[in-house]
Amino acid sequence: MKRIYFGLIVWAMMAAACGGAPEEAATTAGDAPPAETASTAAPAPEPTATAAATATATATAVPTPEPTATAAPTATPDVTADFITFRDAFQQITLRYPPDWALEQETNPGRIRITLASDEGVKEDIEDDDFSRPAGFVVGEIELLFGEEANAEQVLQEFLTSMPETFSLTGEPVIWEQEGMQFASQTVEGRNESGAVLVTFTVMTDEYQAVFVSGTTAVGADQYQDITQAIVDSVEIHMRLEQNAPPPDESPASAGPVNFLTPTGVLQAVFQAAQMEQYSYLADLCDPLGENDRDTQMICDLAEDETNRASFVAYFAAGKIDGEARISPDGNTAEVPFLFGPDGNQKETMKLIKRNGRWYLFEF
Repeated sequence: MKRIYFGLIVWAMMAAACGGAPEEAATTAGDAPPAETASTAAPAPEPTATAAATATATATAVPTPEPTATAAPTATPDVTADFITFRDAFQQITLRYPPDWALEQETNPGRIRITLASDEGVKEDIEDDDFSRPAGFVVGEIELLFGEEANAEQVLQEFLTSMPETFSLTGEPVIWEQEGMQFASQTVEGRNESGAVLVTFTVMTDEYQAVFVSGTTAVGADQYQDITQAIVDSVEIHMRLEQNAPPPDESPASAGPVNFLTPTGVLQAVFQAAQMEQYSYLADLCDPLGENDRDTQMICDLAEDETNRASFVAYFAAGKIDGEARISPDGNTAEVPFLFGPDGNQKETMKLIKRNGRWYLFEF
């Protein structure tokens, strides 16, 4: 802070120096002898020439729409032009970000953490409180509440009260609601000997609690501030609890949404897709970690690959559950007996796996 005050004093001294020069010139002009003034008056056309030059300079300055034309292409619409889409393994969050940014993700049951940075070294720099170079970053943590309630403004205040002393609030908090969701955000500034960092906390609450921390170093604000804000604006969260999911042994009323909360619900969705010949949501039924077998993967690939759709319809349109689901003692896998085939009389068992509270096709 002493450096800031010192900077202000320097600027004040410079302003005083600039203000003193004209006064000295006026005093000198007042002491000049009148005779010299008269004799000097003859070459007076020169100032006129100077004025003409000034006019010429002014006329030359007319073509300066160029800076205006350069400033016209506002970066805001173009900032996301080359963004790519990130989707977590459990299909519960999507966002868009620049392809050259570094991304890390950490996924646990009911919780996802995402870190984005303008380059690989930014994370270490920010953690070390080094704000000396241009940098942008976004850190997001999303957590399912499993029936609990959260207030966005209250969550924001909890974060702000734990801020380091080197940070201070900038402006007022913004609180709003949209489509039944609560939002709260606050911008803060951190400063130390290395420089400054501008950070915005954004909290979203629904059936989940999401906190996004987006920021730039002060020297990187012009370069990265629009980008970090665009990343946060692109966030879509799908971690909703399916409170009105259909009963385990009933098919969904339409081809979607899928009841991922029960193993039989997922298998019923397979039969429903074959009966209605609607394949788009099959891609979401397989193990998001990709550990499922080739047969189940063939089912999920039907969303894009038309090659095996005819045989899929022939074998699964008449399919039905043939007994209760057998869930393992640890609750992480299940086996569901079912009938399928052209006549619906071939016995088979589908194995499913539980990931992050949802069931997915694993093998059969």
